[in-house]
Amino acid sequence: MNRNQKQKVAIVGLGKVGSVLLKGLMKSGYLISGLVTGSRSTRSDLNGFNFPVHERIADLEKSIDFIILSVAENRIADLSAEIVKRGGFHPSTVVAHTAGALSSSVLESVREVGALPLSWHPMQTFVGGEGAELLEGITFGIEGDSEAVERGSELAVDLGGFPYIVPPGKHTIYHLGAVVACNLMSGLAGIAVRLLNDAGMTDARAMQALGPLMSRTAQNISDKGLPDAISGPHRRGDEKTINEHLRILEDYPEIGEVYNCLSRELLKRLGEDE
Repeated sequence: MNRNQKQKVAIVGLGKVGSVLLKGLMKSGYLISGLVTGSRSTRSDLNGFNFPVHERIADLEKSIDFIILSVAENRIADLSAEIVKRGGFHPSTVVAHTAGALSSSVLESVREVGALPLSWHPMQTFVGGEGAELLEGITFGIEGDSEAVERGSELAVDLGGFPYIVPPGKHTIYHLGAVVACNLMSGLAGIAVRLLNDAGMTDARAMQALGPLMSRTAQNISDKGLPDAISGPHRRGDEKTINEHLRILEDYPEIGEVYNCLSRELLKRLGEDE
């Protein structure tokens, strides 16, 4: 493929992730050579666009350079088999999946038809309805054949992201790091809401209070890193306040375990290991 030309891309799956990737690719000037979705209503909604929308992988054209399987993990192997059954595309087409916890080995069978398997994970949270700007500045975890990695990295950069090559055997711990920062942060928000409920706030009022606080904390972590983004009683060495927290948490033993665990991590980051 001529490296001066953008790759012809197809997307399989137009859920929360696939829909944002489609917007990002269109914004970046990529030629969308095909979309595949099992949703009849989605296919109908896309009728006005100037790219083909199909129900099956078998209907995609042969000239595709890069196909993104943006589907649930348990569908990837079956879709890989569909690609093999249809005889693949043209030689060296990259077949990529977006599952963070899986390596490219789940797509190994596509090598039979001359394709190159790739794990290509956008490290971002997708809740539905977002635009292409959601991809700007994010990390893409990438692993696979060297040529596929090069082309997947090029695509990530064009979408406004930063490629990171995941070392062999490290996909699960890479994904775990992302889950702790994203999904478990929602769990921390739930804990904070419970405590603010007991301070007299409704759920809605608690989230109104926590939203700006958590957003600013995340921004500080991004801008300043650790430990510079750490504030509060642990930063100040305010043992009196921390002891008062621990006294209250005697009535919340499960929350107390979380508080102690995260407090130890803060102290390590601040160079004050116990």
